[in-house]
Amino acid sequence: MKKIQIAGYPDLEECLIKWFKQCRDCNLPIGGNELKENAEQFAQKLGHKDFKSSNGWLENFKNRHNIVFQKLCGENQSLSDELCSEWIKNLPGLLQEYSPDNILNADEIGLFFKALPDKTAVFQGKHEDKVKSE
Repeated sequence: MKKIQIAGYPDLEECLIKWFKQCRDCNLPIGGNELKENAEQFAQKLGHKDFKSSNGWLENFKNRHNIVFQKLCGENQSLSDELCSEWIKNLPGLLQEYSPDNILNADEIGLFFKALPDKTAVFQGKHEDKVKSE
């Protein structure tokens, strides 16, 4: 039976979990690198100069808080219909000062190729309607 280690920096993990919950409540995808980078930032702000967010630390953090990475399956929860409608209504005004040959579709040039992760971290057993287990 595996033994789960106790967190060496409980205040850091508390901040990181609060941030993680806020991001997931907004349906933002979170990868391992984002977790590690934010852990480093919180550690610096909390004065933990000897903290290092290694891959081992990330695995232990995920195990302690029951976090898994799951495959994203669609954009149905990304934005509200109201926000999209408002943006579409304002688009002609935004494009007014540009000539048609200066307007590109990002899909045409591949600008956003792999811009978002295909997996996100979630609490195990939650958010199944938003992500698909792999």
